[in-house]
Amino acid sequence: MVVVGLGLLGEALAVQAARTWRELRDDDQRPLRVTIVDEQGEMKAASMRERHSELDAVWELRALDMPPESAAAGAYEIIGDSSELEAPAVAYVCGGDDRSTLAAGLSLQNSLGNRRIPVVLVLTRSDGLARLISESGTQTEFENLRAFGLFDRALTADPWYV
Repeated sequence: MVVVGLGLLGEALAVQAARTWRELRDDDQRPLRVTIVDEQGEMKAASMRERHSELDAVWELRALDMPPESAAAGAYEIIGDSSELEAPAVAYVCGGDDRSTLAAGLSLQNSLGNRRIPVVLVLTRSDGLARLISESGTQTEFENLRAFGLFDRALTADPWYV
């Protein structure tokens, strides 16, 4: 798993993935590999390790200090020359705004070459950029991009309580 942009949402994704991995894994299964790509990746990863020490045996957390929009330049460091079994199963791009998230996601996807690693773009809404990506079809250069509209899908309000 790769998390590009380690704000509150990126951290929540990584922590929840590790907790789910802990619940579902066998005792002898290797740890979940989580690669953090952020301008202050090392510092933020160290802070995460300290605050979530209960996950030390569950995840293998590594960090790359680079701006999220430069994730493509670190693609080799993210996936290296590892086999398909060791390559990340998914990359989440959690930028500060939709434009920078899309730019970082496109750049990362292009740099992955023929590896079919889904790149999930966490965008504010399901319309606009997210719709463009979703409707682009499966036979385009966007086929590995997935859009997640945060406000529409995660921050819904129950009409009875509004």
